[in-house]
Amino acid sequence: MTPKSLIIFAGITAISVIAAGVAVVDRADEFSTEAKGVTLFPALADNANNVAKIIVTSKDEAVVIDKGKDNWLMESKGGYPVGIGKVRKIIAGLATIRLLEKMTADPKKHSKLEVEDVTNKDANSKMVELQGSGGKTMAKVIIGKLETITSHANVPGLYVRKPGDNQSWRAEGEMIIPSSAENWLVSDVIDVKKNTVKRISFRDDGKDAKSFSVQRAAADKAFTLEPKPEKGALKQDKAKDLEDLLDEVELQDVRKRGKIQFTTNVRYVTVETFDSLKISLDVLKLMDKYWVNFKATAVDDKNAAAVKRAEAINKKVQDWTYEIIDWKGDKYITKYKDLVDEKAKAGS
Repeated sequence: MTPKSLIIFAGITAISVIAAGVAVVDRADEFSTEAKGVTLFPALADNANNVAKIIVTSKDEAVVIDKGKDNWLMESKGGYPVGIGKVRKIIAGLATIRLLEKMTADPKKHSKLEVEDVTNKDANSKMVELQGSGGKTMAKVIIGKLETITSHANVPGLYVRKPGDNQSWRAEGEMIIPSSAENWLVSDVIDVKKNTVKRISFRDDGKDAKSFSVQRAAADKAFTLEPKPEKGALKQDKAKDLEDLLDEVELQDVRKRGKIQFTTNVRYVTVETFDSLKISLDVLKLMDKYWVNFKATAVDDKNAAAVKRAEAINKKVQDWTYEIIDWKGDKYITKYKDLVDEKAKAGS
């Protein structure tokens, strides 16, 4: 992690001390089953920056996140970066949970609080484990149902249980756990603002495939279509609707580049901007999902700003193939006929 990333856990100690207000036990991987108001993992606040791995297990999946040199990375997604804010919330959340009240110790009733074993077929619980270097467990707990504690000034609350211990607890604290592996990931991919788009070109693969493009002379000018329609005219609203092809693109999922083969039925899209940037997209629709490889270049290699921006984009995207949301993917495979109003007067 960078020094900037390291400071994200500063202040956890102060928060947990204020929250607890009582003496705590020494071991970070144990909590007292007797003392109410005890911080669940008392040593975690002072050792937050020593966390090296996060494992979140549910009935559906196990998400493993490792601390890399500069980022937190998801193992199952080829080491793709994870949102640092989400990591912060998990570690700070565990560090500040404190026990309030004993609940059921009957395994048959655990499901009512959603603290049942995650191995149960219908489990709604999630088990969160933090590990330090060498795989040593720093914290491990089953997180159950969330609630607002009205008796404590409407503070966030939840139910928790230590794995292997039937005793469940009502606790004060807040745990925000992403609902799936994909929701942990840094979602932003690329962002080319609509008013900078100069030209958009489309081409399918195959020797008989046709190419076409829409372009404009300035952001406030109308688009033109090449080749020109033999009958009718370009639908300006349809062309205008293509402006946001690369505006705030976010991933739905991701794979290491090369894991998905772009061999047939590939759509090639190129977006050029007024400031000399060109983004090339290889688009593949596979099982109703759109997968895209991105590459950036500077149209004018003497334009230092464009060269620098292209390098920054490529550094981010060059190793990855992204699944993109359907409505954007639909635009990537726009057909020529979709852009033409055959009833319109030519040149209108």
